[in-house]
Amino acid sequence: MRRGVMLLVLLTAALGVTGMSTAAPAKTEAVIVLTTDATTLDPARVTVTNDTLVSYYFFDYLLWRTADGKVQPYLAESYRAINDTTWEFKLRKNVKFHNGEPLNAEAVKFTFDRVLNPDNKIPGRGQIATIKEVKAVDEHTVHFITEKPDPVLATARVFRQPIIPPRYFKEKGEQEFARNPVGTGPYIFREWVKDTRIVGEANPNYWGGVPRLRKITFRPIPEYATRVSLLRTGEVDIVPFVVPDQAAALARERGIKVSTTPTLRTMFLIMRPDMAPLDKKAVRQALNYAVDKESIVKNLLGGYAVVSKAQVVAPIFFGFNPNMRPYPFDLERAKKLLVEAGYRDGFELSFYTPAGRYTLDKEIAEVIVAQFAKVGVRAKLTPMEWGVFAKAQLDFKFAQLNLFAFAGPYDAGEVYNSLFARGQPWGVGPYWTHPELERLLEVARTRVDPKVRTDAIHKAAAIIREEAPVLFMHHLVNIYAARDWVDFTPRPDDMILLYKK
Repeated sequence: MRRGVMLLVLLTAALGVTGMSTAAPAKTEAVIVLTTDATTLDPARVTVTNDTLVSYYFFDYLLWRTADGKVQPYLAESYRAINDTTWEFKLRKNVKFHNGEPLNAEAVKFTFDRVLNPDNKIPGRGQIATIKEVKAVDEHTVHFITEKPDPVLATARVFRQPIIPPRYFKEKGEQEFARNPVGTGPYIFREWVKDTRIVGEANPNYWGGVPRLRKITFRPIPEYATRVSLLRTGEVDIVPFVVPDQAAALARERGIKVSTTPTLRTMFLIMRPDMAPLDKKAVRQALNYAVDKESIVKNLLGGYAVVSKAQVVAPIFFGFNPNMRPYPFDLERAKKLLVEAGYRDGFELSFYTPAGRYTLDKEIAEVIVAQFAKVGVRAKLTPMEWGVFAKAQLDFKFAQLNLFAFAGPYDAGEVYNSLFARGQPWGVGPYWTHPELERLLEVARTRVDPKVRTDAIHKAAAIIREEAPVLFMHHLVNIYAARDWVDFTPRPDDMILLYKK
């Protein structure tokens, strides 16, 4: 990764003068490329990054996370722990939703109560399920009460939910709200033409100041070549997830700038240990040994990734263990494990991958299929548009193998709980459980002492490595290309926030 990133940095620096356009009138509109269309504009039902990105423009959160991971007050002016199980949030005054409703404690309570109600079957409920009750103490004071101490209530629970207007939601109903959302955010929703565009206009009454850009348009463009072509003609202004072999060429072009950042996102393959032959640990381990991750990072990704140390969290996360070892590429060991498991002649596997959601996702999956063949594993690959893939996940209809990339709230304990705890709607949780892992994840969820949490998280990671319910791959590095007038600094959380540093 370092060589690839450094080459691009040196190239863009050398070409910086010739790449700048002459002075022109300030732009007031921007077009942001989405790799796929949004699946919903209801922020409570968001499960994918594109949806989250769009929601940032129309909604606000109680807290804000900066690009370096620090948590700051946002709609909440302040917050504090009153005791081990109660947190108090003081709300910003004189904030209004786009329809004129006031932001108040009742709106916060309504937002969280809706998610916590099991009858609503909201996918993210499990991520805030430690919250027992939300109390509107007065107009601008909210108490969050938990069953047990929760060390990440502010940074990983409250942080997850954009606040919605109760009256508007009740009047319109959930389906209409998901099509015509109303929030307190810097942009007011104007239209959503499915698979074509989502449009927002600057909120003239935004509590954080009127955004400089008058209009924001999101355009879903799944095809790599089309994204780049439209950037070159100026029809779009910023393209995420540029493929490595295009980055250097784009950096040479007048009017375009290229930037990179390590991300929070780690790629891996979710397995189905509830289905033979993946119910055998030896088989799952064999698949981990059968894939040459170093070759994929070097030859396919051009160095723009880092092989995972058998962890599904990036090094920036609390609880990451730098001393863990990756699964090395070892075909002979993979073959030996398969023979011991009773699969001397190999076997067939179903394999789902999104196509165009992550950098070279389908191409990575194709390389994995070819490498599996060397140990007798015959994987049938099914590339999918992201919406179809995401629905298969939420309907618990994943294949035996599923290429995936996950980020999360800077906390390894939270990621492991999201992906591996029993009852979660995504990851391995619906298909596999491990009693000792469950115990350790409970410690990570409820113990406040950082040392105790770190110890539990490291032990949980060791179990996950040994049991191998996933095929560990790599940590992603994102490459962005933008028109040179765009004031944009990439963030590790994949958010393209043109209204805020």
